[in-house]
Amino acid sequence: MKNAEIEQFLAYLKKLAVKYYNDPVGLTIELFKVVPTDQQKEIMNAVVKWRKVSVRSGHNIGKSALATWLTFWFLITRDYPKIICSATSKDQLYDVLWAEMAKWKRQSALVDSLFEWNKDKIYHKGYPEDWWAVARTAQKGEGIVGRHADHQMIILDEPSGMDDSILEATEGLMSGKDIYVLLISNPTRPSGYFYDTQTNPDLVKHWHPMHFSSLGSPLVSKKWLEYMLDKYGENSPNYMVRVLGEFPIDSDDTLIPRGWVMDAVDREIPLDKYAKRVLGVDVGAGGDKSVIVHRQGGVVDRIVKLKTSDTMVLVQKISQEYNAYNADAICIDSIGIGKGAFDELRRRGFNTYEVDVRRKSYKKGFDKISDELWWKTRDQFQNGTVSIPNDEELKLELWSVKYLESNKIEKKKDMKRRINYSPDTAEAFRNTYFIDDMSFNDNIYEDEEERYDRERDNIMSQGVETGRSAVTGY
Repeated sequence: MKNAEIEQFLAYLKKLAVKYYNDPVGLTIELFKVVPTDQQKEIMNAVVKWRKVSVRSGHNIGKSALATWLTFWFLITRDYPKIICSATSKDQLYDVLWAEMAKWKRQSALVDSLFEWNKDKIYHKGYPEDWWAVARTAQKGEGIVGRHADHQMIILDEPSGMDDSILEATEGLMSGKDIYVLLISNPTRPSGYFYDTQTNPDLVKHWHPMHFSSLGSPLVSKKWLEYMLDKYGENSPNYMVRVLGEFPIDSDDTLIPRGWVMDAVDREIPLDKYAKRVLGVDVGAGGDKSVIVHRQGGVVDRIVKLKTSDTMVLVQKISQEYNAYNADAICIDSIGIGKGAFDELRRRGFNTYEVDVRRKSYKKGFDKISDELWWKTRDQFQNGTVSIPNDEELKLELWSVKYLESNKIEKKKDMKRRINYSPDTAEAFRNTYFIDDMSFNDNIYEDEEERYDRERDNIMSQGVETGRSAVTGY
């Protein structure tokens, strides 16, 4: 490029910076030849006006695109800016938001010529150390702090599921004169820092809260909206969060509060290599799916879902999972068609436990095995001793379980009616707690029905109550 061309190019950049210093929408239209939706425009303009913006929304309002446009607006209109982008998980950050950055960078010849993109940083080619946007996964606040600049922007994607220390750490970066913070999320947890930026009067004074429903977004297909309505119903927690963009409300009879479930998503729990790997299986009937959940110690690290009416196909898949991941035990529901799968797995020599939740529990305070297992599952979330993947169905089903009087859990058919489908994933997970992790010993291959009958007979012959469960051993 000749000197005259360079001077002309620099003059054009300066003109852009001056013209669009407070107009990210205008710069987006000029650079990327795209017109943001009304919802996206409103958010982008709010960031300029209010600087600290908290957005709760349903799915598919185009938040990754608007975060990208804001990033490039800030990189072009400020000198030596620094932008920190973070999300609840690596997949959300790199596969969604950061991939969106790469896509829009290619859409503009100007942006593509000025900035370099790599897996965790976008930087000015002339000032790689001082002019950048970075992707930072942060399980705790230390991933955010310590990066001050005169011109700074922080974008947190899905902060409703983040550790509060991450959001609190951003407060230390808000002391500059040209600082912008955007929190944008599905409102999955009705507690915590993000929730407070939307609802706490004392904190709302310092934030600009916004709310958008998927119903108002032109980016959302009518078929998806119809599907969500038919599958979950308009009063279901999943519809409230994912479509309406409303915080779910825990009722007094909720067994596992949503906050506990969200706190457990991708929770950092060291994987104990000596812990036994248990497969919990829920066998689908009447068109429901079958689910296999892997749990090793406190970590749920694999979920397999399949629809099949063929018992042998299911047995073969369970066998493959058992062998491929060196599992130690299978806990499978044996009600209805599950009995055939259980019998075949036993015949093949797998260490298989029969979970019949209709049986009486011998643990004091519980009527059925189902009640005992659900409350044991609840304990893991209350105590913070379990980590689950970010599986939408698992989360919904866990926080949808209701309990009745005397520690009784509602009937499955009632729960199925409320959430409009069978809670197969949560039940498969629950089944992993049918045997205590500490109960693995030389007798693990003992026939479960014989052990159950023997302990029942012992208890009855003694004529006394016991607090120990005949099935789970605790």
